[in-house]
Amino acid sequence: MECHFFFEIVAPKGLIGIEDALSKSGLGLSIYLSHFNNKNILKSDGEAIELGMDTSTTDIMHGSGIIYRSFPESVVLMGSLSKVFISMDYRHKIGVDSEDGSECKWINYNYA
Repeated sequence: MECHFFFEIVAPKGLIGIEDALSKSGLGLSIYLSHFNNKNILKSDGEAIELGMDTSTTDIMHGSGIIYRSFPESVVLMGSLSKVFISMDYRHKIGVDSEDGSECKWINYNYA
């Protein structure tokens, strides 16, 4: 089982202040300082989530990857990531595709 996900987050200075919420989330993600422009981005440390994220020269940052869980479990995991972002009031949207791509669940927090 694997589901794909994508997110956009408004973080002009990078992901600042989410370290504590991220470590408590159990998602197997951590912060990495990009040496390109010194913005914090996410990286994968665990087995459930494979994440790719590059730094951005704009206010909006992007990430995507694969979750090695069922669709319902993947939606719950991305809900946990949304809570991490919400902890510092980062506006964002996260899309999670089902295993066969027939369904997409969107999680949105103040993102237009």
